[in-house]
Amino acid sequence: MGLVLGTESEFAEITAVLPTSLTIKSPLDSTWPVGTKILPVQPARVQNELGLTYLSDAIGRATVRFQLEDEWLLPAATETLDYRGYPVLLTATNWTEDVDTDYARKLNELDFLTGRRAIDDLSGIGTVRRTHRWLISGRAAIAAFRSWLVARAGRLTAFWMPSFQSDLIRSPGRIERTTSRSLSS
Repeated sequence: MGLVLGTESEFAEITAVLPTSLTIKSPLDSTWPVGTKILPVQPARVQNELGLTYLSDAIGRATVRFQLEDEWLLPAATETLDYRGYPVLLTATNWTEDVDTDYARKLNELDFLTGRRAIDDLSGIGTVRRTHRWLISGRAAIAAFRSWLVARAGRLTAFWMPSFQSDLIRSPGRIERTTSRSLSS
């Protein structure tokens, strides 16, 4: 927590919250009167590189970036839905920006400029990469997404995510007593 009164400030770590008081890890250096603001803060560290621009002999300018050192004390989300043995992220995007899609194949191309090129398809399949951003609104949705991240345990793990696009559309017409469906793409 941060204690702020005017230009004075002090920081302390809370160990317990009781109905009428707070318990802090170590004693405060000052006494704080009624009217002092108590603000939530998180531990952070200044990133490794810091550039300074001196405008004069007494004035400098810097852009300081902090990296939060907080722990995520959230329970891991339970993985109930899975597809082909991997979890599924069902947080629908709200399309705050356009979705970019790249199609690529892993190829080696050999061209001696004397005839036909030799192309070796290393993977045998094309890959699709979609990049997009979305905004998660509300504390409950943010907490649910952070719990999903906690379940990944800080590691790069495989998961499925639907495209949330109209990938398959049912064709018009009647389908009676059949086990197949008519789809168009």
